[in-house]
Parts: sequence; C-alpha cells; structure tokens
Amino acid sequence: VETPYSQGSYSIEEIPLSKNLNAVYELIQSIAKHENADKGNIMLNGISMGGYGTWDLALRYPKAFKAIAPICGGGDPTKAQRLEGMRIWAFHCEGDQSVPVSGSRDMINALETAGVAAKYTEFAINGHNAWKPALEDVKDPSMIEWLINGISYNVSIEAECQGTACKALSLYRGQSLTVDILPEKGYKTARLYIDGLAVSPV
Repeated sequence: VETPYSQGSYSIEEIPLSKNLNAVYELIQSIAKHENADKGNIMLNGISMGGYGTWDLALRYPKAFKAIAPICGGGDPTKAQRLEGMRIWAFHCEGDQSVPVSGSRDMINALETAGVAAKYTEFAINGHNAWKPALEDVKDPSMIEWLINGISYNVSIEAECQGTACKALSLYRGQSLTVDILPEKGYKTARLYIDGLAVSPV
C-alpha cells in the first residue's frame, strides 16, 4: 500500500490500489480460476506492509475473501462496514515503533462501532515482529487452526418425491447436517442426494 508505514490509518479514496497489490489480487483470481480453487474459502494474511495490504484488499474486494488475518498493519476505518460477514483476526504489538499500534486499534474500534465481529490480539511487548508471537504463542485455537476451522463447504440437497425439492447450504468443518422432509406422514421420499451423491432417506 503506497502510504507511509509509520502513519497508521489512511483513506483508500486518497490512496489508489498500488500496482504491486493489484498484481497480488490478479494472481489470486488467476489461481482460483485455473486451479479450480474454492472461491468461497479464500483467506488472506500479511505482515507489516503486508498487514496494510491485507486490510486494503479486503476493504476494496470484500466479497473476494472469506477471512483475513492482518498482522501489524493499518487500514481505512471509515470503510469498516464493508467487512461485515468476513472472519477477521488482527494482531499487533503494543510497543511497535515501526507501524503504530493505532493502525490496528483504529480498524478494530471501527469494526466494533459498525457492529462487525472481529478478533484482536495485542501483545504487551515492544517490537515490530508481532508475527512471531501470533504464530508461535497463540493457542486454542492457533491462528492457522482458526483459519482452517472457518472453511465452509457448499452442500446441494435434492430430493425426489412429490415434486422435487432442492436446497443449497453452507456448512463449516465438523458441522453435522440434518435434512427434514415435511410433512412427516403421507410424503414418500424416493431418493435423496447430498452433493450429487445418493443417500438413503430415513
């Protein structure tokens, strides 16, 4: 992001998308398209100016990312509402003398004011390398576990009965699925498909 890293918060209306960050976004889109990646589960993480970049891309393309984990960065608090529905966990060191901790605090406070849920971990230490404790010291869950646990799976449900019922759901890892077919009496289900696989209706 072409803003001074020592400044903290900035306006994305005044700072255009940088060529480098645009290249990152185009690369993500290209990989998702050509590698048949799940576009609904793209997650973004960056440190320092990459933390700025994480906030920046999420604010500019909020529908492109499932979750973000910006570390010791900053963003545009006035656009916090755009991140509604996105999973967010930010990290920063209290005594960061390179990127001011106000960058993360401003974003988290703006998200809270906008009613957007977010996790924030601030380490009571000096220094800029918040990524080290974020990756090594945070447990239950660790940042990586938190990202993985947020993966959702799109499930298509189809039933052959008196007419055809079809519904698409989004499930998270470890969630169970119950399909209720109504009415309970006088309604026979011939076949039930979950993600195209036939299962025996009970």
